[in-house]
Amino acid sequence: MRFLKAERGRFHFQFATAEKRALLALLARYPLTPENYQALGRDARTEDQELLQVALAEHRRENKQRAALLRKTRTRFHAHRHGWRISFRPAEVEWLLQVLNDIRVGSWLRLGSPDKLDDVLLELTDKNAPDFWTMHLSGAFQVVLLRAMGKSHAA
Repeated sequence: MRFLKAERGRFHFQFATAEKRALLALLARYPLTPENYQALGRDARTEDQELLQVALAEHRRENKQRAALLRKTRTRFHAHRHGWRISFRPAEVEWLLQVLNDIRVGSWLRLGSPDKLDDVLLELTDKNAPDFWTMHLSGAFQVVLLRAMGKSHAA
């Protein structure tokens, strides 16, 4: 994935075919963080925590629908001689960052929240390898998106 430019309120990216497939596969895994992962705190009232869980469940449902729509809408990606091109509005980039972050953090949690990822790499198995690579791949996409946003604000 490569950031091309920001113009007329849109961010333009180019993907190789494998990168496009990888992004769509990542979006299919959303959500990965457990529903009870986010808490208000130890002193929070039960009713407040329940309200938070209801709001987060609705937010996750909407994100899942948007991710499915992006995966299914064939017209979002445009074939190009160097692969595929897509453009996003700033709000879409922020949404994609949130979804990818959920996927990245959820994968990290499924790996046991390791302090050192090198230890996980040394002990990759058929069971934990998908989460390890999902975590790294979603992080790589996030880096490109964040750099694109930073470049557009610097201009």
